[in-house]
Amino acid sequence: MGDSPLSFARFAKALSQSAPQLNLHLSPQTIRNWEGGVHCPNFFFTLRLADQAPEGSWPRAFAMDVLAVQWPTLYAPGSEVGANYVKALLGDERLASLSSRMLTMPAFWASVS
Repeated sequence: MGDSPLSFARFAKALSQSAPQLNLHLSPQTIRNWEGGVHCPNFFFTLRLADQAPEGSWPRAFAMDVLAVQWPTLYAPGSEVGANYVKALLGDERLASLSSRMLTMPAFWASVS
């Protein structure tokens, strides 16, 4: 992971390439929709990414964080940032009511080298 945020296009490309066996083709618009809360990542997509992305990789951590935010009682976060977000989510009723909303993707998972 680098220091600067990725564009929607670069994030979509990096995530699509992270698990070639899944044959992912994410568009910048998909990432924009996640970022804006228009849609959340599909559960099965996220579960497959968590299972198939390389162990210790940022895509696997990202997928685990997404699962943990959407279903905090079922999944453990994959990163310290995700763990802090879920902790805040579970401790704040205002955040808990938003548990079906996504983390801000590129802002949250800022960059990939």
